[in-house]
Amino acid sequence: MTLPIGEARTLRHRAGARLEVTSGRVWLTEPGDLDDHFVASGESLLLHHNGPVVVQSDGASAAVLRIVTSSSARRLPWSP
Repeated sequence: MTLPIGEARTLRHRAGARLEVTSGRVWLTEPGDLDDHFVASGESLLLHHNGPVVVQSDGASAAVLRIVTSSSARRLPWSP
């Protein structure tokens, strides 16, 4: 998925999924996690809670990312 500069989306995921950023940088917040996170190109973040995560492109260019399960690397559905 590509997020234009400054655009935010809410994504659905399961605990144990991993958010991977292949280009750009994103800011994200996850229910049950008191910290916000920044994930840059080439980095990933393990998601610890079931439910939605809010992700926003945070940088000088669009961000390209995906959420995959930790066991099968299968893409999970997202909702705008």
